[in-house]
Amino acid sequence: MRGKLYYEIVTAASDCFGPTAEKIIYRLITSHLNIKPEEITPKDIPALLVWAKLVMSLYTDKQHTIDRFTDNVRSLESKSTEETFNIYDTNS
Repeated sequence: MRGKLYYEIVTAASDCFGPTAEKIIYRLITSHLNIKPEEITPKDIPALLVWAKLVMSLYTDKQHTIDRFTDNVRSLESKSTEETFNIYDTNS
């Protein structure tokens, strides 16, 4: 099972990548960060953004789309891991 952070990143990437967002984000995380998608943490976001922005620039020339993605994903970085991404919390 993949974590909430992973799916929030995929959702943010959907504006640019459309239905291929999950496949692309999965590959970026596993190939360039060398971790499993369920292991991604807010601390991994800066490195992910470097690769994601590079790939996005190949898909679109719309800088506002890339900026929106970057802003949305950066906002996830500042959220508390325990509070926001605890997938085992059954009280939510």
